[in-house]
Amino acid sequence: MCRRCGRRLWRSPPGTLDRPLAYTVAVIILFGLATGFALFEISFLGDHRSGMIMSGAIQLTRYSTAIAGVAVLVALIGMIIPAVTIALRFSVLAGITSAGRANPRSRPVLAAAWKLARHLHPWSMLDVYLLGAAVAYSRLKRLTDVAIGVGGYALAALVFIQVLLEQSLGRQRVWRAIGDPAQYAPKPGEPWILCLDCELVAAIPSAGSDGRRRCPRCGSRLVPRRPASLATTAAFTLAGYILYLPANVQPVLTITRFGRTEPYTILGGVRDLAEAGL
Repeated sequence: MCRRCGRRLWRSPPGTLDRPLAYTVAVIILFGLATGFALFEISFLGDHRSGMIMSGAIQLTRYSTAIAGVAVLVALIGMIIPAVTIALRFSVLAGITSAGRANPRSRPVLAAAWKLARHLHPWSMLDVYLLGAAVAYSRLKRLTDVAIGVGGYALAALVFIQVLLEQSLGRQRVWRAIGDPAQYAPKPGEPWILCLDCELVAAIPSAGSDGRRRCPRCGSRLVPRRPASLATTAAFTLAGYILYLPANVQPVLTITRFGRTEPYTILGGVRDLAEAGL
């Protein structure tokens, strides 16, 4: 609780880190099933094909150079970054739970691995991929026979387990296991600074040999304030509002089939999902 206003700062979930570690092991198994088996089984005029997570990226490479760049992005957010994030999470949680708390010698390595995992997590977009797969399923169902494969069910279960994992981890649980914030707490009246990566409130440390101040727990660079942060945020927010309306209203895809052209929008995809009972 905040000492000044009494509001809750964060809440630690009950139990130890064994439960998040178990969830992580389940995520590893489900990720292997989701990437190793087909999301869809498609039958069209006697032709049977399977659609996997990587097959979308592979198909995109067969188009123009610009679309090939999208293929790289799909491969990154659909397979490579999630695999690296899961591996980092497992290594950190296993290292902490094996000893009950981070070993002082391994603390810098665990802190660097967990910081990288937290930075990569927003780019691990399996939940977005699942929504895209649901939209693709609703589209393909109109044209041909489509059956959800083992990979599709595994992907849905994987996204659900990841939600449970985030809930069980809490906000500061792993960071507190890596380094107790009490040992870094500033003395009364001493100038302090907040680390934007591990959210540690610590006394302002002295500058290192490179002239920069580093967080004593995770090693991130400490900055009192990012230059022109308010102006930059306002500019990006304004640009987002300008692009928001055409992104939702204008077509993102146009399909021409048997002489009939159909444009598809994001709002149209929402309508089609509702009509398909999804």
